[in-house]
Parts: sequence; structure tokens; C-alpha cells
Amino acid sequence: MTVQEACGQTIKALRVERGLSQEEFAHACEVDKVFLYRIESGINQPTITTLFKIANGLEIPCSELIRKIEEKV
Repeated sequence: MTVQEACGQTIKALRVERGLSQEEFAHACEVDKVFLYRIESGINQPTITTLFKIANGLEIPCSELIRKIEEKV
């Protein structure tokens, strides 16, 4: 599994775990819904700035998000 795929799968799993739709989550993260879909699908790779926004939307530290991604790689 690539880092990009692991990143997308991890973010999606955490979002679903919290019961958020992609639209709700994108709004909470202040990112475009289509861009979030592309990240979760493994098509796009988020920048570090976007990872911080996503972690904020998940209400976890960015370091925890990265650790969870690393576990899948």
C-alpha cells in the first residue's frame, strides 16, 4: 500500500467513525468536498497544511493522524 492510499483510507475511516458525511467533514476542515473525496480515494496527496486542517476537523493532533497513516504503510 502506498502512503497516498494509506492516507486516504485512514482519513476516510476516521471520518466515518465520527459519523460525518464528506460534505460535513470538508466544511469542518475548510477544504473543498471534491478535493477531500480525491484524498480519501487516494487520487490526491494532501499537503502538510491540508493534513493539519484534516486533523483539526477530526479533533486530533496532526501527529496522531500521521501515526495512524504510518501504521497502514
